[in-house]
Amino acid sequence: MHGIDFIDYAATNAFLAQGKDIKELLPTLGVELPQWEEASAHWENQMANDPEYKLAMQLGEVFQNPAQGKYAGAATQTADDAVDKIPTVEAFIDLEQMMSAATSFGVDPQAAMLERGITIMDYSQASMRFMEKINAELSADETGAFNHYLGDLRTAAEKKYTAIFQELAGGAIGDDIEF
Repeated sequence: MHGIDFIDYAATNAFLAQGKDIKELLPTLGVELPQWEEASAHWENQMANDPEYKLAMQLGEVFQNPAQGKYAGAATQTADDAVDKIPTVEAFIDLEQMMSAATSFGVDPQAAMLERGITIMDYSQASMRFMEKINAELSADETGAFNHYLGDLRTAAEKKYTAIFQELAGGAIGDDIEF
């Protein structure tokens, strides 16, 4: 639609997830915003009606390397770049719990990540790396020590961010309700 095939759609969304502005990307696509919005709606509809999830799988593949289609040769972020921003399993767990607490208190988790200089693309790419590492560690963890370690990290981060977002919200949800 409007000369935007699925690869171009997927790559554009990957660059948007990296924090690019759509206005920066429109010249590469050769369209104006209304045409992009129509094409985007078209591809979203195609994905929603794809019972075998082939398009969703292809979207994930393009997200890992968006320098494709009309963006071939474009500078793009790699998983290594993302891991530089989220360098350890501990940092990953901390970020995971920050996003969870933000959501619980009605704060946009993407905005909270951006305050740390981390985009949803950074998180997505680092997530793939750390989940592989975590799963490998858990598979080799005969004593359960690593699982307990992760649980302790999650609990500590959850308490920390619940307190932070609760304070920002002016108290716990429902504190202002009287019966």
